[in-house]
Amino acid sequence: MVFNIIYLVFQILYIAIIARVLIALLLNLQPELKRNQNKIWKSFLKVVYEITEPILAPIRAWNPITISGFDFSPLFAFLILRVIHIFLIRLLGFALL
Repeated sequence: MVFNIIYLVFQILYIAIIARVLIALLLNLQPELKRNQNKIWKSFLKVVYEITEPILAPIRAWNPITISGFDFSPLFAFLILRVIHIFLIRLLGFALL
């Protein structure tokens, strides 16, 4: 049960970060999407940003490097989240033995 909850939380975080990257790509390719007043689109953006910003902002503060406008913080976030995920699963696996 605990493993399933941890798996679900991390899957939501991974999907939200991927969505954030795709949104950034879309907004760069289609600047008129920034002016879109569709309530569903605005709500979707708000949810994705509220989930990912607490993870990405500290990484950007720690490593503000962007190359040609490409932000590497989602990549670092994936790596850090993956390490934490593996650590928690192993820690709980040993605790349940």
